[in-house]
Amino acid sequence: MKAVMSELIRLLLLPLWFTLPCVSIGLADQVRATEQATSEVSLTYVCKSQGRASTLKINETKQTLEWQGHTYKITEKSCGRAGWHAERDGMSFDFCTATQGSASFELSTGTVECELHLD
Repeated sequence: MKAVMSELIRLLLLPLWFTLPCVSIGLADQVRATEQATSEVSLTYVCKSQGRASTLKINETKQTLEWQGHTYKITEKSCGRAGWHAERDGMSFDFCTATQGSASFELSTGTVECELHLD
């Protein structure tokens, strides 16, 4: 019963936390708060590589990153405000977020710039 009450209080107060005008929380804090409030945490970015835009999705619950039809396993990486190391079939890169929802990573073809897509 105590766990149910704790969960109920958290769910009721979490939306208020995000609407307080005097509180400023960063992207990593928002992700952690969202992770506590939902069973699955995912972020969607729009990324530009060589002039073309594509969607990149990070699912922290499943620990995956999906980009250009490929799924990478991710582990947390200490870079920027939040970050992940993505790896698949011998290919890997570090996806690092900055402020205001921007992120980037390096490939052999150059830097891929991304912006967080808010639904």
